[in-house]
Amino acid sequence: MRVAFIIASGGNQWLGGTNYFRGLFQALALHDPQSVKPVVIAQPTPQKETSPTFPGVQIIRSHLVRLRSLAYYLRKSVEYASGRDLLLEGLFRRHQISISSHGPALGNHSSIPSLCWIPDFQHLHLPEFFSKEDVCARTRQMMRMGERCTLMLLSSSSARDDIARFMPQILPKVRVLHFAPPITAEPMLPIEQLQSQYGFMGKYIFLPNQYWAHKNHLTVIAALQLLKMQGEKVQLISTGLTEDYRNPNHFTNILRAVEAGGLGDLYKILGVIPYHDMASLMYHSQAVINPSLFEGWSTTVEEAKILEKRLLLSDIPVHREQAQDHALYFSPQSPSSCAQAIKTTWHANPVPVSPNYQQNAQAAAQEFCDNYCAILVEAMKLQQTFGRHS
Repeated sequence: MRVAFIIASGGNQWLGGTNYFRGLFQALALHDPQSVKPVVIAQPTPQKETSPTFPGVQIIRSHLVRLRSLAYYLRKSVEYASGRDLLLEGLFRRHQISISSHGPALGNHSSIPSLCWIPDFQHLHLPEFFSKEDVCARTRQMMRMGERCTLMLLSSSSARDDIARFMPQILPKVRVLHFAPPITAEPMLPIEQLQSQYGFMGKYIFLPNQYWAHKNHLTVIAALQLLKMQGEKVQLISTGLTEDYRNPNHFTNILRAVEAGGLGDLYKILGVIPYHDMASLMYHSQAVINPSLFEGWSTTVEEAKILEKRLLLSDIPVHREQAQDHALYFSPQSPSSCAQAIKTTWHANPVPVSPNYQQNAQAAAQEFCDNYCAILVEAMKLQQTFGRHS
């Protein structure tokens, strides 16, 4: 079964998405390499610094998926007139594609079934972080996908609850697929190497999140300032993209908050670093914190679970779903609540680094692969049942 994934762009602009696909492709390669063959459909001549790479996965390049290209507009015009993404279907048939996954809906009468994926419904929960036009456009796009796809993939039961609330007519098509992150098979880097390379010493709390407004770094910064006023100097190391296209001034505000709180020596920002370095920093940390106001399914939490790290999490439904009783929760809007959680963990005895992370990663990847393959088979059967032929 050759499965097409349209990944027209990526790189550092959406690290979570890139890592999602790496985790899925890794899981398929490890556990079902003969049955399912991922094929990435990408735009031609990508910029090397922003083009994600997927070792061992075939990549087909086409202008049909290049936004704002003549071929893209022609494809969309044909789709609008026919109700089917006929040009994309033609590309898929030429390359013996059995099913489209995590991409656009091909249409109810398409010759190829399509699985669509909605990462989350943040724009409906936190509309203040989006323009009104963006909120409306995202909602319309999701409705259109739900009406025209074979099945709809969501990453959490919390997201399924959102479908039931906001788009109940799509609910029968929904399937929940918890994902597993990619974890390198290489040994973790020694702490001494990380300290030398990134310029820090001693224990630290680790915060690996993009610097987007909803990731809520400001609450953690305020918490560290409160702790410093109490005589508690807690070192925090953060990684992630420092740009937010929806809020261009956000990172500048972060830097100002760090300076105003006198945290220059305690709050260390590394930006985007190699994935293996990030995993190694998580591996050696005192604890991992995710203060986010909203998540579809947190990669940070899944990585920390595999590495058996202590978790400090904002008290939001998806975090409760992911970590259950294996985390210390705090109110995402309360610096004092966050400070108390950090203080409790900071003074706890260090958790020995786990030798089991490879086995944990294998088990998570196996579950991811099994559940995904079951959904693929269901979609193919639905295609046959309803007789959708070209």
